Amino acid sequence: MVVRLDAPQPTFALPPIDQIPDEVEDKPKSGLPLEILGPFRFPALVFGAASFSHQYNDDDHLASFTPLRTVRLALRYGICSFDTSAYYGPSEIVLGAALKALQKEFPRSSYKLTTKCGRYGSTHADFDYSPATIRASVNRSLARMHTEYLDAVYLHDVEFVCTPVGPNEFGDKIVALNEEMEVYGLGEGDEGKIWGEGDHKILEAVVELRKMQEEGLIRRIGITGVEHNRKSRKFNY
Repeated sequence: MVVRLDAPQPTFALPPIDQIPDEVEDKPKSGLPLEILGPFRFPALVFGAASFSHQYNDDDHLASFTPLRTVRLALRYGICSFDTSAYYGPSEIVLGAALKALQKEFPRSSYKLTTKCGRYGSTHADFDYSPATIRASVNRSLARMHTEYLDAVYLHDVEFVCTPVGPNEFGDKIVALNEEMEVYGLGEGDEGKIWGEGDHKILEAVVELRKMQEEGLIRRIGITGVEHNRKSRKFNY
């Protein structure tokens, strides 16, 4: 369940770090280091923290020391980037609690945090890209994860908000990148065209994220979308 922005936040109290098991299975095995990619210096493998949600686990699991041990082992292997979302229920809270408990071994500068905003449920009514909600959502994410900045914040699943362009809502959209570019609004000269109210909502949300970027609360901003094969795509800028 996604927690409303104006609702009390659940807590997950972890045992003291000296009571967390640190056994053989908590030690990384030797191997090739992860490649660091691009100008933003993200590792080739990112930890998807949607697993810290009720979509995958119950409260007993989330309140146990398993999430902390998992995060710690990931960091010890060099998986130093974590992706989450306001849409993932308590994920930000659980991840933030684990990272805070590990701050002596892994200070904030040793990993990257990315989250998403704008989507708060599974229906179209659960999307809110208004500037006030975007700012409130990011501020809540900062508080949940005990950090003064986020390395990237994405508008979540923009295709559910944008003004639809093209003949088909479903199906393989790869044709939009070649023979049917103009039909899908991707022809030459259409790059900056605003097609309707949905596009305005996205641009207003981007403007608010830009403001927070200028304020130093966010390092990078971007958008995410779900392709026809359900794999998430992210674009930074």
